[in-house]
Amino acid sequence: MFVKLHKTGGGVLHLGCTHGVVYYHSPLWWQESARDHGDGLLSFKCPPTVFISDIAGRVARHVNNRTQQRFFQPHDGRLCAPTAENISAALEKKLTVQKEWVNTLQSSMGPNIHEDQAIDRFTSPHPLTGTSERYSLYDRFHEKNQKRPEERLRSIKLLPDLACIVNSSSAEQINKDLSTSRYFLCQLKDIHYMFALRLCFHLHNQRINNNFLQDIQKMSQKDVHLGRHGHLLIGVDEETDKDMYQRTSAKSLTDPQAEPDKVEEDMESFTVSLFPISEQNKDKLKQLYIAWRRERQIIHRFSAYATLYIADLRSVCPSSLLEEDPNKNMPWLNDNAVNCRLAQIAAETQNVVALYTDVYILWYREWTQNKAISRSHMQDLQNAQKILLPRIVGGNNPERGNHFILWVFDVSGKQVRIYDSMMIYNSIEKNDMEILREAFQKHGSLDGWTVCNPKQWMQRDGVNCGVFVCTAAEMEAKNLKMSSEVLQTSQLVHLRVYHATSMLKDVTTEDFPTAIGEREEDETETNSCMAQDIKACVYQNTGNKTLHPHIKRMKWVQCDLCNKWLHTDCAGIDPTTIRKDTPFSCGCDQQPYSFQSTLAALKQGLLVDTVVEDEEIVKLHQDLTSGAVRSHRMFLQTHPNYAPKLKNQCNLRLSVFDQEQTEGIIDKVYSVLALEKTDLSSPSYAMEVMTPEITILILRKTEGFHRFQAEMAFADAPCLCV
Repeated sequence: MFVKLHKTGGGVLHLGCTHGVVYYHSPLWWQESARDHGDGLLSFKCPPTVFISDIAGRVARHVNNRTQQRFFQPHDGRLCAPTAENISAALEKKLTVQKEWVNTLQSSMGPNIHEDQAIDRFTSPHPLTGTSERYSLYDRFHEKNQKRPEERLRSIKLLPDLACIVNSSSAEQINKDLSTSRYFLCQLKDIHYMFALRLCFHLHNQRINNNFLQDIQKMSQKDVHLGRHGHLLIGVDEETDKDMYQRTSAKSLTDPQAEPDKVEEDMESFTVSLFPISEQNKDKLKQLYIAWRRERQIIHRFSAYATLYIADLRSVCPSSLLEEDPNKNMPWLNDNAVNCRLAQIAAETQNVVALYTDVYILWYREWTQNKAISRSHMQDLQNAQKILLPRIVGGNNPERGNHFILWVFDVSGKQVRIYDSMMIYNSIEKNDMEILREAFQKHGSLDGWTVCNPKQWMQRDGVNCGVFVCTAAEMEAKNLKMSSEVLQTSQLVHLRVYHATSMLKDVTTEDFPTAIGEREEDETETNSCMAQDIKACVYQNTGNKTLHPHIKRMKWVQCDLCNKWLHTDCAGIDPTTIRKDTPFSCGCDQQPYSFQSTLAALKQGLLVDTVVEDEEIVKLHQDLTSGAVRSHRMFLQTHPNYAPKLKNQCNLRLSVFDQEQTEGIIDKVYSVLALEKTDLSSPSYAMEVMTPEITILILRKTEGFHRFQAEMAFADAPCLCV
């Protein structure tokens, strides 16, 4: 908007967040300079951790000169030291940087400013990111236009964890919107121009906030509005919000060390002795976080439907919570983290079964379409005395939501207990009860059962519902009752560390996925195979050795979209067909997969009969046994003692289909290959090798997947059934 304005160059400078909300604006009566940016940055009570602009280098130098070199530090606001090695790596696009504070950006805890905060705001940590570091970076339109080589270290692409969640061009988009009013604005007098700009930005911010509020309202059956301190409240009116705040927050805000209210003697008040943290497991968690690993690398498999990734652990306990003075900003727990923790709790407790969050969604879909639920979804319920069912609620149907609750089915007591730390969804709707009656036919369709809301620990924030579900599940497994006290932030930090370290109990440091930068290989091997992350690589690393160690040279293929690499064996591609101009996608543009073609084929009967020919099964068997097709499962079958833990984890899930389809594949293998069931090696080969390999063959034929995409289905997809 640099146009003539009263015979001077001018326009407007605005500073905002990456969502497009403008927090600062100033009319420019002269040409834009670094001083204008500095005035805006220094006006903030809490200066931002990252400032993105088109003149990042000039802004950093100017503001540092005004603040005695204290504002943009370290490295004058660059992402790393301007050494010749770093500059060369950045120019060759081989340099990446990782910052721990990036993991706190998804938190919604709001400002966490304490009265004892340091007086010097330049050295005080930012209340959201928890760091006193500040960086001045270029937006994606101007990062390549710099003449100084060291300015390449201000590229946001060097910090991929941030680049993937930040829209660095949001300011340019606002300028484009303002350009439509440029002629009108520039005809105004100075004072009217300033007022009109302020009104434009106010309406702009209001439109963004209203759109967000409407999107949240569409996903919720309850009324949504802004409560005290700007937090979104779901299903809580203003009077209730005021009363809850006075009851639950006054004591903690005025006296953080105050003890909880007294409760009944038969109820358990919160105490850390109930949840002891193993220092050994805590050290393992710290060691896992020290090295840079990709978020989608597998840590452990608890069951066929509960695979723990690094991203799941970080959602439970980010590294900032492991510090002596932890940053209290906490992210939401993701679905998989809750599923893994409940699966672990159930596995450690006799006669307790934990379902996963997608189970009720599958029940709902089947009930909506057929007024019935397939038996494969109910097999785990037959012998259990206590069933844990986590749910995500708050949407306009069971497939959408924003809040975790827990349903506990006590078979011996004929009781359904509902745990909701917000006490909003404390009953079972009529439609939900119809589905549950169908699902629990083996338990008398819940006739004579009662529904209750036991006393439970409560939350007063918007992000820790998953922590409460995991904690309530463990208390149920231990047959312990809870009081109705409100847990404080320090108690929630303890619970997060406890649950995260507990999930590493059976994991050794040798089982950790390979960290980026640890491998010493030749030029073609410096790229890490994506299949390593899901423990499905044909040459999977297992400690200090790999599968197929006799293979010294591997062929690689790169995804055209995400630029990541796969072995051609892991992708299931003939390397002789690959050329430099051959297009290839790892499937990152198709996730999450819908499996529509497979679900349609399931309606025709057994897939092994309708999709796969007998000759294809015979050829697959011959290729696997001869080595023409390399498979990590076949290698582990022929070398059972080479990596027993990896072998056990691979065997947790034999196919992505229900039991009927899986048993059909196994029977077909015995029939076509004429295997003898009396042969001790036959069941292992048929189930652990041929069944998953035929499943991959089916997905390749129905969905057009290559091998890696099918392996991703083993890691992430729910049970596919009709």
